[in-house]
Amino acid sequence: MTPLVLLLVAALAGACLSLMRPPPASAAAEDSFVTRCGIRFCLDGEEYYFAGANAYDLFTFGSGSGDTETQYMDKEGIDAHMARMRDDGVDVVRLWMFSHESWHGFEKSEGVYDEQQFALFDYVIESARTHGLRLMPVFENYWEAYGGIDTRLGWEGLSGGQPARAAFFDKDRCPGCFTSYKNYVSHALNRTNHYSGVKYKDDPTIFAWG
Repeated sequence: MTPLVLLLVAALAGACLSLMRPPPASAAAEDSFVTRCGIRFCLDGEEYYFAGANAYDLFTFGSGSGDTETQYMDKEGIDAHMARMRDDGVDVVRLWMFSHESWHGFEKSEGVYDEQQFALFDYVIESARTHGLRLMPVFENYWEAYGGIDTRLGWEGLSGGQPARAAFFDKDRCPGCFTSYKNYVSHALNRTNHYSGVKYKDDPTIFAWG
């Protein structure tokens, strides 16, 4: 069974999920996926409610250069932030898993995925699991921060900004945008976490994709 996949491209920078309840011990991100039961979420056969928070910048914790495990990523910083959110009663964390910039970029040029950056995200997932949190990674940004869809438009020789940005959502106007985005999603879903040995798409730590 795979986690609930929410590819809501038009709302990439939009809503934050936040339904409140005290987190029971069974809600720890261990072996069970959160699933849909009608109009509600369920976990282990029971309705699942959660407190959600944004922590968009976890993918930037670290120098962004040097040795992958000791410099590029800041494991202590990631762990400390996860611990604070857990202690504040957070269950699900929404965070960015996109950037086309040279610093902490996941995809700095079309179809070229940065191994060090994905290794950092491996640790973000591992830390969330260890701290009993679930994640909602977001695949792309509608706005210009970290490159966003303007970069994908630029790769196809098209202009970004408003209102030209709308071309990203039109397969006829920018077929290459659809291809590069789907390729990135496929790369991310099928990545094997080098800490756990589990593919992202098979990891119950992932509550949903945005």
